[in-house]
Amino acid sequence: VFFGLLGAYFANIHRLNQFSVEPSWRIGVASLNLACTLLVFGSLSVRFIFPQMSLEGRSLWILRMAGRGIRHLLVSKLCLYGTLAVLVTEGLLAMSAERLGVPFAVRWWLAGVGVIASLTMVGLTVGLGAWWIDPTVQDAARLVSSSKGALVLVLMLGYVGCVVATLVAVWTNWLGHPVLGAVVASLGLLVVSLVTGLGPLLKGSERLTRLEEA
Repeated sequence: VFFGLLGAYFANIHRLNQFSVEPSWRIGVASLNLACTLLVFGSLSVRFIFPQMSLEGRSLWILRMAGRGIRHLLVSKLCLYGTLAVLVTEGLLAMSAERLGVPFAVRWWLAGVGVIASLTMVGLTVGLGAWWIDPTVQDAARLVSSSKGALVLVLMLGYVGCVVATLVAVWTNWLGHPVLGAVVASLGLLVVSLVTGLGPLLKGSERLTRLEEA
């Protein structure tokens, strides 16, 4: 529903061109659209992706009997949700950029940010879900509303804030046409994304390994 509303908004956003034809305005709106898409996806991932590993905890004994073990479940979830996240985010972003007439160089940069941010948010929620797995949980809403769920939401909002800060920094640098500032901001976002996404995944993998050996 949320992504459908965003799609309807992006499909009709070309009507705003009559108010301004400035390239900087179009780039700013496209960046804001990307930030809104990531914020919606981040909220949904905390609500639905994070508690899944705990909800499936009672069935982990079945995976122990399989040849690939429990850690294969972590990789499968990462690939599945990562693919869905990239497809949805990039689809909405492409629609927004096309309707606004954003320059192709900016489109490719925004597309790269969308891919990195989508995969990072999936890695964060899947990894923390595996790290803080609780097989006794039966209600996803109760887990999300717990202190761990609140911490995941705070981390997610913090990362989206970093993405927004990068978008604003690069946008202001594009207004003055320097390239160095955009490159530095992009590299900073890449480092933050690697730490935010890979860290929880490694911890989650270690946790599942201990469960598998127990």
